[in-house]
Amino acid sequence: MNAKRALIVIDLQIGLGYELYNFKHVLEKVNQRIAFYRKMNQPIIFIQHSDKSLLRGSTDWNFFPELNYYKDDWLIEKHHANAFYHTSLSNIAF
Repeated sequence: MNAKRALIVIDLQIGLGYELYNFKHVLEKVNQRIAFYRKMNQPIIFIQHSDKSLLRGSTDWNFFPELNYYKDDWLIEKHHANAFYHTSLSNIAF
């Protein structure tokens, strides 16, 4: 049985991540995993949070510039802590 899988990268945004413990190391490891999924031609889904304190288009809303996000990657915007709540995440077929 071939299991389908995808990498889901959640909320690695400027306004949310500087408080992460050892965040540069975290970004390095996430980018390594992204590179692995790209090499294996597996889908990568980026989840981006928006709310009153994290306004779409603001500097804090953007992903970290070091994050290996491409414009043609899957992108889902969420407005709740749960990435499945009122988003299309559960509907993605690959």
